[in-house]
Order: sequence, then C-alpha cells, then structure tokens
Amino acid sequence: MQIEIANIDLGKFADFMLEEIDTNPDYEDDAFSVEYGGQRFYVERYPTHFYMETRHGEVFELPRH
Repeated sequence: MQIEIANIDLGKFADFMLEEIDTNPDYEDDAFSVEYGGQRFYVERYPTHFYMETRHGEVFELPRH
C-alpha cells in the first residue's frame, strides 16, 4: 500500500514535527526516522525545513518556523 501525501494534513504534520520532535531529546540527530499517521518517514533536519521521504520514495519538505 503506497502512502498518498495528499491524504496527510501537512499543517498538522508540521506542527507535530515542531512541537513533538524538534523539542524531543531522542531526536537530537539531524537525520532520523519518525512515525506519523501510521507511516514511517526518513527525516533530515535543516535550519529552514525538514526533508522527508516515505518508504516508497515519495519526497517532500516541511517548513521549520
């Protein structure tokens, strides 16, 4: 089953990343995996955004602000 990025509320996902992940000491590294909405994502943290990739190779970015 391939994830449809369009089915994820990207605003809520961005809030989750900023509020739950960016402040969590378990995610201090700038490259990590995280689960959200039943899906697993590979994440790279940059000063202005998160680079995100699904296990199916879909790529997108979320802002960090």
